[in-house]
Amino acid sequence: MPTYFKDEDGEYRYDFCGGEEGKKLYEAVQQAVDDARAEGAELCILLSHLGVDDADVPYNVLNVIANTNGIDVVLDGHSHSVLPSEEINNKDGEKVLYSQTGTKLANIGKLSFDDNGKMSCELVSETENTDETITELIQKLRSGYQEMLNEHVGHTKYDLAISDEDGNRIVRNVETNLADLVADAFRYAADSEVSVIVGGNVRVDLKAGELTMGDIYAVLPFGNNIVLIEATGQQLADALEFGARAEPEECGGFMQVSGIEYTLDMSVPSGVKTDENDQMIGIEGERRVKDIRINGEPLDPERVYTVGGTAFTLLFGGDGYTSFNGCEQISIDSMLDAEALSSYIRDICGGEIPEQYANRYGEGRIKLIGE
Repeated sequence: MPTYFKDEDGEYRYDFCGGEEGKKLYEAVQQAVDDARAEGAELCILLSHLGVDDADVPYNVLNVIANTNGIDVVLDGHSHSVLPSEEINNKDGEKVLYSQTGTKLANIGKLSFDDNGKMSCELVSETENTDETITELIQKLRSGYQEMLNEHVGHTKYDLAISDEDGNRIVRNVETNLADLVADAFRYAADSEVSVIVGGNVRVDLKAGELTMGDIYAVLPFGNNIVLIEATGQQLADALEFGARAEPEECGGFMQVSGIEYTLDMSVPSGVKTDENDQMIGIEGERRVKDIRINGEPLDPERVYTVGGTAFTLLFGGDGYTSFNGCEQISIDSMLDAEALSSYIRDICGGEIPEQYANRYGEGRIKLIGE
């Protein structure tokens, strides 16, 4: 949460090495490598959480490798890519060994050195042996919360999705039925006119069948507080525009909604302007987000609306949202996001997910047009 990195005057206490060109990051990494070498390091291994996605340029790990030297190996994360062993050229054309393990402990990365110092990477997905002491400890820890995780919450006849039929994640660039369900739950918990949630907060698909608390926590694992604020229609419009800035590429801050409908015109280039810390500082030119309707009525830029959502987005500037800065905070509830979703399924849905959530691609709250 960006707020946690600022002083009392709203100034950043730490430098995120931002900027549009990535130069500050490359220089910081190079300085760290040079310092390590100067202190006698024979090998330099970079542990990073940058990934290889094009949407993260100029901050993906390929950019860092291409703009530095002196790194021997990069062990990476973030993009959830399964890349056992790759060789990538650094700025001097020298090979850098690269590996990424995927996600959710499907693999464990293994970096080996032979007697001559030659390194190799591989992924381990199966083991023949288990440690009895560790296994016993895991079982003991699980027993403390397994009953709660197995608690019945409800049932769904429909797959509740963050992905398309082929398993490609889409919740960060289009509407989905699970995102609709979560946004509706937050609106109910906050007792607000509308609610918003960023796609990056909704984490896994749920298959048709029984729903347990374990499923709910898998969908919403972060433990965010649900809050209620007052925001003008203009602030809401600015937030929607900021959330749509990367479309059609993925963006963790893509805004899913309840009580709101809008059209996103992808033929219009994004006019969102951000600072070096990726915080929104303005919007220029034609807007991509159009025809915004609040509970069926055209959005009034001057009117004040009650907005529910997580403290991460509405209070603390998560994902770079600054449009809600200065909004009146009505309440900060002790209810957490997972509790809000489980309560909504039990109390409002009566334990059975209704047909309004049957379509994987949602109810049509977000309409995409343009190329």
